[in-house]
Amino acid sequence: MATLVSERRSESACAARFDSEMLRDWSCPNVILVVTDGIDEESLEFHALLQARQSQAKVLLVEVTEESGLVARTRHVRGSEFKAYATLKCAERMCLHLRSSGIACDPVIVRDLRAHEIPAIARSCSADRVLVSAPAPALSDSNVLSTAEQIMDGLEIPVCIVGRDMSTVSRYQRPSRRITLMLSSKARNDIPIGFSSRFAEELHSQLTIMHIIPEGNRRWRRSKDELPNFMSRLPSDILEEARHICPIDISVKHGDPIAEVLDYDIKFKQDFLILAPNPTPSLQDLDMRVARQMIRQARCPVIVLTEHSDSEN
Repeated sequence: MATLVSERRSESACAARFDSEMLRDWSCPNVILVVTDGIDEESLEFHALLQARQSQAKVLLVEVTEESGLVARTRHVRGSEFKAYATLKCAERMCLHLRSSGIACDPVIVRDLRAHEIPAIARSCSADRVLVSAPAPALSDSNVLSTAEQIMDGLEIPVCIVGRDMSTVSRYQRPSRRITLMLSSKARNDIPIGFSSRFAEELHSQLTIMHIIPEGNRRWRRSKDELPNFMSRLPSDILEEARHICPIDISVKHGDPIAEVLDYDIKFKQDFLILAPNPTPSLQDLDMRVARQMIRQARCPVIVLTEHSDSEN
């Protein structure tokens, strides 16, 4: 019996170490998979360079185009085998630029790639993060899902989504840096808090944990207890650990979630917005539908952490 208990404790300790290592790799990635559609080069390249440089990560590039689905156009070429610059594909040009900036970078050999296959590619490359563009302006009011929206549901690693028109002047070269974590009251929050605090530590940033109560939610009423009520729903041990890692502010607001986040960004110019949506559709909480709208309107890179059923236990 003592041996069995010891083995179980050992398994539990290994699981805890694995979780910690996983969150560390997410916040300080070794491999970043960059997905480009060929028309998002300037903004995506800038953020790929910035994020790879922060952790000395290797960048793997895959180029997709929307043509009866997503079809990869990337060819694997090396050194002198590159064609003349003017005829290079977007991914190849980006690869040249990143290499010239000291970033280890390679195109990925994939043909006839479909959106639902990108998670498998990320797993095969042992990617710690996926970087992709936000929806094109033509899709901003459309029900058509963008590449980012199609792949983020199937990924078990952070997906960082960068707006195509996003400034290439880094917000986070300022002395004061801010990261905002938007939490659902129903989703599992230990992983988002653990990741966000480590990510904030890497960027020497302040972390704001925010929950927005939609107006008309009858279960919540404006009161002095709403902040303690929300905090009581958070994993206390993970939150306490996070407080030792980075400065944390916790905020509960009322109103339209999208408007509140955009107003907060205007005031504080956050460097990253991290979303941990409720996987179940809900009119009273941050769900994937609201997350998609935030992504399309965000003025800073958005990192989405998707909760999967196999990680709920």
